[in-house]
Amino acid sequence: MRSYPTIKNLPTAAIAGFPNVGKTTLLCSLSTAQAEIAEYAFTTKSINSGYMTIGSQEIQLLDTPGTLARPDKMNPVEKQAYCAIRHCADVIIYVIDPMESYPLVKQEILLELVKKEGKRILVYMSKTDIASKEQINIVKQIHPEIVTDVNELKKKLFELIRTKE
Repeated sequence: MRSYPTIKNLPTAAIAGFPNVGKTTLLCSLSTAQAEIAEYAFTTKSINSGYMTIGSQEIQLLDTPGTLARPDKMNPVEKQAYCAIRHCADVIIYVIDPMESYPLVKQEILLELVKKEGKRILVYMSKTDIASKEQINIVKQIHPEIVTDVNELKKKLFELIRTKE
């Protein structure tokens, strides 16, 4: 528990998705956090936190460890992710990797499991700078509302947090 971040009583967004889809990179883009980023799966072994401010509104961001769509076989690291989503998050930012490090079908199964938590969800597509147009278009066909720009994500996150108050 000593490695867990302090969870503040602030509007909170949990960043969720499969391992190595860009969750920690997104955390570092949205906040001043400086978490470890590597090119291999399961880099994040505990919850990372960061904070962003829009106007006078501070929002807590929780970068959760990657999870595999297997609720019956979760390891302790995956259980941390579900705990943060279930008990701390007001909003979930679900990250999809169009490069299919993990097949899109499996990423969609995990998204459906996350939706069962009953939280508001923003779907964000990472790696659009290196994915092919075809890969990006496939994801956009599945999720026409998907966000691909960090500034647009900030705006939508702020709107969701603001409407909760």
